[in-house]
Amino acid sequence: MGARAIARAVSDLEAAGISTTSRIEEGRPADVLMAVAREIDASTIVVGTVGENPISGALLGSVVLKLVQRSSVPLLVVPATEG
Repeated sequence: MGARAIARAVSDLEAAGISTTSRIEEGRPADVLMAVAREIDASTIVVGTVGENPISGALLGSVVLKLVQRSSVPLLVVPATEG
C-alpha cells in the first residue's frame, strides 16, 4: 500500500471521527504488525482481506494465518467489499 493510499485511508477515518496515526514499515508483514502492536500496546490488530486475486489472496492469507497462530494481540479480519 503506497503513501497516497494510506493518506486517503487516514483522511477517511478522521472524516468519520476516528482518531488515527499512520506509519510505513519494512519487513515481513506479520512480524512487523506484531512488533508495532507490542510497541504501541495495541488492544487489537485489524487487517483486511483483498479481492479474488489468487496471488494477493494467498499472500494475505499467509499473513493472517501467521497472525492467528502467533499474535498475543486480538485480531480482527475485515473482508473486502465487492465493487
